[in-house]
Amino acid sequence: MSGGRSLSSEEVVLGFLEEVEPWRLLAPQFPSKVGGRPAWLSRTGLPSLPGLQCEMCRLPMAFLLQVYGPISGQDRSFHRTLFLFCCKTHECYTHNDSRCFK
Repeated sequence: MSGGRSLSSEEVVLGFLEEVEPWRLLAPQFPSKVGGRPAWLSRTGLPSLPGLQCEMCRLPMAFLLQVYGPISGQDRSFHRTLFLFCCKTHECYTHNDSRCFK
């Protein structure tokens, strides 16, 4: 997603996993990554433990992935990262119910 252009609703951008040097996964590099620990861009405003509980079973969720996704032309979203957490309890996964993801 480089080049500073905006995506139309009809475009699809795919990402692929690849191995990288460990330093490229640190927060100052604005990484997109799967697994491990989140590389928080800031230590302020982090979610609390209750905020990362599964809404189905109330157990702590696991970090699944993060994707660096800045929005061009929006200063407050210049360094935007999306974090995805998921429940580790398979019984929480039901059809059309996303309460086991945050």
